[in-house]
Amino acid sequence: MRTSTRVALALIVCSIIALAIMLLRPRQISDSQQIQDQLQSAVQGANEHAIGAIMSVVSDDYRDDNNLDSYLLRALLGDAFRDDPGLTVSITPAVVSVTGLTATSDCTISVVDHDAQNDQYTRNFHLSWRKEQTYRFLVFPTTVWHVVSGDYGSLSSFGSQ
Repeated sequence: MRTSTRVALALIVCSIIALAIMLLRPRQISDSQQIQDQLQSAVQGANEHAIGAIMSVVSDDYRDDNNLDSYLLRALLGDAFRDDPGLTVSITPAVVSVTGLTATSDCTISVVDHDAQNDQYTRNFHLSWRKEQTYRFLVFPTTVWHVVSGDYGSLSSFGSQ
């Protein structure tokens, strides 16, 4: 192979790598907007009954005042979607407060059973967030906001106002 061909191939490979790095670089948006986006991802996941999408927002270290951890939360979500497939979720825009690598968000969540035509649950949600290290495509290090605890009232009130 001639030298000019090698140089041309090297330039093409370098260009492809540079383009990949530029495309994989995370968007530069505010921490508050990242949390808002995570909340919307969770709501969309809930409305699609995609437990994995909801849990992608929750830290493995999650623990709340109802003694739920991330594993029990996943199981409860599975039960709720299996037992009542007509549930849809909506939230009000969250008020987010960021302090370094931690944050809080406050919003109101509503869960409606469209099959039964009734409001199952409407409560204020106070969530605590932490910016955690993760990897995109299992290779590229990045940080993502995850919920580490929540204050949303008693689960025994689900289905009653």
